[in-house]
Amino acid sequence: MPYTCFHETLQKTVQVEQRVFVLFPVPEIVKKITNLRTYYNRELGKERQSQDSQSTASGGGAAEIYRSKWPYYDTLDTFLRDQVVLRKRLFNMVKNIILVKLGMVKI
Repeated sequence: MPYTCFHETLQKTVQVEQRVFVLFPVPEIVKKITNLRTYYNRELGKERQSQDSQSTASGGGAAEIYRSKWPYYDTLDTFLRDQVVLRKRLFNMVKNIILVKLGMVKI
């Protein structure tokens, strides 16, 4: 790629970014990202909770696994799933392991 073509492309990219930051101030962008992550975490929590209840349910009356209908869920899931750790679930797993080791709960 010739240098002039690369330079022109870079200038156009910078101009577009400048327009975006004028239209959407950085605090609003940060707030939007935070809200998207929060809602994603809620939906993921519902999904994991339904999977946990599905695995512990007995008999034929087990509920179906929850699947989010939120339009952005699948898009966010592709890159956020590996980064999200649901603390409550982790705490419950550790608590269950301790209860089993103490003999208070049988598997």
